[in-house]
Amino acid sequence: MLYEFALLPEVIEEAVTNPDTSHQRELIELLKRVRENAMLVDTDYGAWSNRVKHVIERVSTEGGSYHAEITTLLRDLMKHHRIVRHRLTENQVADDWLQQAEIIRGICRFDGILAPPSLCLYLSELPDYYHPFPHPPGQIGRTNWHGRRSRSTRKCRAEFESALDAVLRHAQRADLVDPYINCEERRYQQTLELCVELLSKNHAEKPQLVIHTSPMRSNHTTKNWKASWSDYFQRVPASRPLTLRAYCWKGTPTERFHNRYVFTDQGVGLSIPHGLDCHEPNSASSDIWQMMDVEEAQREWTKFTSAPVYDLDAKVRVER
Repeated sequence: MLYEFALLPEVIEEAVTNPDTSHQRELIELLKRVRENAMLVDTDYGAWSNRVKHVIERVSTEGGSYHAEITTLLRDLMKHHRIVRHRLTENQVADDWLQQAEIIRGICRFDGILAPPSLCLYLSELPDYYHPFPHPPGQIGRTNWHGRRSRSTRKCRAEFESALDAVLRHAQRADLVDPYINCEERRYQQTLELCVELLSKNHAEKPQLVIHTSPMRSNHTTKNWKASWSDYFQRVPASRPLTLRAYCWKGTPTERFHNRYVFTDQGVGLSIPHGLDCHEPNSASSDIWQMMDVEEAQREWTKFTSAPVYDLDAKVRVER
């Protein structure tokens, strides 16, 4: 449900300098789709962003009707951390952006490389992960960036991992929201341990996993609830430093704590109707996971962060 592409800077440069504004309109549509469904690769740990900023600054003085919107969308992608940095090592020196993208794709199997048609004309036997953009006249491109926004997911570890891998691959912070999460039940421990494992493998400097739960099914006192989560966080397997938090929320008269979500700091929100409990494959039921719009995900996430609508009963923080 969340895709990753390398967008060569030449695509942006050709679009914003082309007198045919249809190219700029297509680029705007692409960036809007990326904002909702995908991430962009920043090659050589920031060089891509610097090049794109230079292109935008150079053409902004021309006052093109679409340049401001393109700039706003690119800044929005940066704000939501949808432009993901990858560092090339000394033995991975590349001569151009395409080679850089190919090197990184060998490490992180992202979904495609978006290259200008002028470049693709010089390449023979294009792999199926190359996408000329804008599409040459008369051709219909493979538009994975439109991507599926929902998927049927069986409630077992293998399918949870398949659904969450791309979502947590570059996340600095992931929030699991489920009023029934209980660290003493194996069906939830499997989900928590999977998320810790996926965050431990990503490139964030020090990732965070935040749990939002409720006392509705817990007979624990606040003191016992905190002790239970603190003890579990100390024991959960982790291969690198990370921060683990749990918040216990109580519903207010204005809104009952009910829905289940996965949020990340990249503006990603997954709506998960039937909870985050994980079972053995032979006894796992299915659920439909839905990708939320960025604004909707942000609005729901703030209910637990900057503008909480629930009463906080207790919280636990453990540094691993």
